[in-house]
Amino acid sequence: MVHVAMTLADKPALRNQQIPDGEIWPEFNLHGRTYLDSWDRLSDELPEFQFAMCDSETGEVVADAHTVPCWWDGAPQGLSGGFDATIAEGLFRRANDQPVNTLCAIAAEIPTGGRGTGLAADILKAMGRIAEQHGL
Repeated sequence: MVHVAMTLADKPALRNQQIPDGEIWPEFNLHGRTYLDSWDRLSDELPEFQFAMCDSETGEVVADAHTVPCWWDGAPQGLSGGFDATIAEGLFRRANDQPVNTLCAIAAEIPTGGRGTGLAADILKAMGRIAEQHGL
């Protein structure tokens, strides 16, 4: 099967076809502050960095992926405090028109049946292309 990455900016209707988070994440992940306050904002405010992997023949969404543009000075000490901090910083930078230079992978959501099929590698390559397209 050939997979094609399509961003939510390019095809907004994909948002209605995303894989339900409950099928991917453990229950406790669905109740954290960042998830409740910011997860949907990624699709609303950074759609060009959220994408779906689609079957090239059927168009069916087979995986979702999320990234956030951020600022990183290149030093290990300059990395954010993790998932929550990176999302908050990325949304803050977008809202305040601050520069970014790095694309951070936040999630690659692959349902159980799609694991071991090469989707993870395809998602990472798509993240690289998105970073390159945005000069990150």
